[in-house]
Amino acid sequence: MKLTTLIIEDEPLSSLFLGNMLKTHHPDVQVLSCEHSVSRAIMAIEEKNPDLIFMDIELEGGTGFDVLRAVLPRDCYLIFTTALDEEVLNYLRICGLQFLPKPIDYLSLNEALQAFSTRKNSAFYQQILDNLRHTLHYNIPSPYLYHTEGTEEKLLLITDIIGIEESSSGTYLVLQSGIKINSNQPLKAYELLLSAYPFFRAHKDCLINIHAAAGLIPGASLSVKMKNGYRFPLSAKKKEALEVLLFQQNAMLNR
Repeated sequence: MKLTTLIIEDEPLSSLFLGNMLKTHHPDVQVLSCEHSVSRAIMAIEEKNPDLIFMDIELEGGTGFDVLRAVLPRDCYLIFTTALDEEVLNYLRICGLQFLPKPIDYLSLNEALQAFSTRKNSAFYQQILDNLRHTLHYNIPSPYLYHTEGTEEKLLLITDIIGIEESSSGTYLVLQSGIKINSNQPLKAYELLLSAYPFFRAHKDCLINIHAAAGLIPGASLSVKMKNGYRFPLSAKKKEALEVLLFQQNAMLNR
């Protein structure tokens, strides 16, 4: 039985290129149609109910997210195709959604389809889709951060992460409970990834969640005390900026 797919791309040439690549290297994948507009994409998904959708971000009449607002929840698998727009890529990474950067190459397509074969019917992928539907419906940032440790995938509640600190092998994500979760991602990657969230680079070795900070601890070695008692180092150069952020936060809470 063939795997059915829709290609939803803004540019007809991109659709043709991806369709030919699938036909040549993945004959088990049947392309049902190629659509270029939001309205046509919604109609095609509802009529054809494909197993897999290659979804461009920019479309005629709107975006791929507009399409998904109309059709989710639906039992299909999404692989986004997009140019290197960091804001969009960060959103996809945070949500744990697969994407193929343009121009699409054979190896990236292979990897995406291999991931699809292991993920498509999993309960975890349903969590990812539920989170995507929620964020699109309410037009809010994802409350969860996608994280992998070995072969294990999980969604971490971002408000539960009080900070991220550098380690010898990458970083630790420090949770409210005090548990530290290993990550092979560098601190700079998290600083960029979480730029839309209330995280602050308090020191060259750590990011802190402003909402989880209790206050500054002065002394020869500056530090930030978190509400759960955990302490992160604070650079003297960042002290004034952090004081301003904490003052603003307290002012908002006391309104």
